[in-house]
Amino acid sequence: GGNFGDDLPPELELTDLGNSLRFARRFEGKLIYSPGTGGYAAYRDGRYVRDELGSRFEHAKAVPKEFMAEALTLADSDAGRAKAFAKHGVNSSARPRIESMVALAHSDPRIAVASDKLDADPFTFNCANGTVDLRTDGLRRHNPADRLTKIAPVEYVEGAECPAWLRFLEEVLPDQELRVFLKRWFGWCLTGVVKHEILPVFYGTGKNGKSTLVNALLDILGDYGQQAPQDLLVVKRREHPTELADLFGRRLVASAEPEENVRLNESLVKQLTGRERVRARYMRQDFFEFEPTHKLLLLTNHKPIVQGSDDGIWRRLKVVPFEVSIPEPKQDKSLPAKLRAEYPGILQWAIEGCLEWQREGLPGAQKIDAASDEYREEQDVIGAFFDECCILDQPEDVHVLMSTLYPAYQEWCKQSGEGALSKKHFGDRLTEKGYPPERGPRNKPARRRMTLRDDAPRPDGGGPRFDYARGDSGYPTDSNETPTNANNAKSQGNTCYPVESQGNAEKSCKTEESTEGVTLGYPDSVPKSNRNPRVRGDAGSRVTQGNKVTLTAEQEHFVERLCAEGMARKWAIAEVLGDETTDDISAKTNDSSGGEA
Repeated sequence: GGNFGDDLPPELELTDLGNSLRFARRFEGKLIYSPGTGGYAAYRDGRYVRDELGSRFEHAKAVPKEFMAEALTLADSDAGRAKAFAKHGVNSSARPRIESMVALAHSDPRIAVASDKLDADPFTFNCANGTVDLRTDGLRRHNPADRLTKIAPVEYVEGAECPAWLRFLEEVLPDQELRVFLKRWFGWCLTGVVKHEILPVFYGTGKNGKSTLVNALLDILGDYGQQAPQDLLVVKRREHPTELADLFGRRLVASAEPEENVRLNESLVKQLTGRERVRARYMRQDFFEFEPTHKLLLLTNHKPIVQGSDDGIWRRLKVVPFEVSIPEPKQDKSLPAKLRAEYPGILQWAIEGCLEWQREGLPGAQKIDAASDEYREEQDVIGAFFDECCILDQPEDVHVLMSTLYPAYQEWCKQSGEGALSKKHFGDRLTEKGYPPERGPRNKPARRRMTLRDDAPRPDGGGPRFDYARGDSGYPTDSNETPTNANNAKSQGNTCYPVESQGNAEKSCKTEESTEGVTLGYPDSVPKSNRNPRVRGDAGSRVTQGNKVTLTAEQEHFVERLCAEGMARKWAIAEVLGDETTDDISAKTNDSSGGEA
């Protein structure tokens, strides 16, 4: 065979396969193909860069030319072979043959590279003038065999200093512990090591230098850093795996300035600050997996909402407070340019921090601990509900039904401007706080050792004391008091009036008919649309209204009692039945002021 035939038999040398072998042999070290680069990548300026401009095809055009050149050298010694080579060179110049050559070559071992073989050494940092070993602070020449895909646009200059940077840090972070943390944290970010499962939150209300600081760090990191979309770490309607593919090989990923009142995507934060492999893909490419090398940073003027109360999320969130606000007259507009001039010195500062981190680890800081604890307290909505509406740590025989507790929580959230958790997640938070699910009277879901305060918010603007006494049946016990207009004006149909029945003064919400032992009626002033459904049959039968909720006469009696105490009818039904959610009841009632149940 020819010089580039890779020991192919002569009959295969002049084929697409033979072309691909020549291509791989000629361009080994100049081209690679890897899922981690989204396909072909070309070596340029000290690292492999994704081949977006088609340089692989430019390289491939050299192969037909080789055949033509070889034909000339064979013309005198082997005219037949020279003619075959010339003909194959012409045919191989066609676009389909070029594309076939490139496609076949990408599986060749000299071209194909697994994702985990790219940037494989986490202590290698590629600079503009060479590659730094972060273990020893030593510099060596660029080498394609390192298979690096990232580079920092800053030169390594041993002994370089950064006085303007240090003055800037002292101004925006006057606390010494915070500056030590920042130095070692950024030194750690030079590496591809994922060790500390944390998400620093650089927080301040503006004009405090945090954006200037982070922009400088990302400039120095170059390809190793990324300014992520502002919604990367928050809950959004749709996520795309290409967002995660952009994390491949990065060492610092900063998400800046999410909007106010957005919710942190806690499961994604846990995933991306952990050590598990990440599965992602580039646009129109196959999925691939990679070991994480990135560290996350959230830069914000508005701390995102955190609904979780578990240590899994809160041990990760480290609030770094930027408390100094720099007045407009004192702001140095030329500071970014001054810092750019010191980038080699800032890189030396960061490498020193990396060596300190390797020796001593990542330090703590009192201000970070205090700010993180304050953030957790701010986000503990259930804790605030407990403080304002609940009486906790009661005896074991004290309980509150979930059909009462959850509506009160929903109403409190509505009045407080907070987003309410679902009933399931609300229950999970109660369990986390030491109030696991129990069964109350009549086997209804309840939580023991807690009650609601008398002044707790009441659904639909009305409601009784939520911790009223109960008899052996589990229903509320009767009261001899005669309420007058116990409900507010919103629910006229639940207004209560005293009536006589079997010689005893009873209180109830009147309807137009009676049941045994209970006289129910409405004054003429109450519109029929606000009157409760009629009760038919004896006390043991169920009230039937087509496919609506059905109650026994006894249950209806106690629903009326709850209405008399001021509770909206749909909540009263939920309280008595206990086996349907308030959403089910709401869907089956026309309104809260006396529609069909």
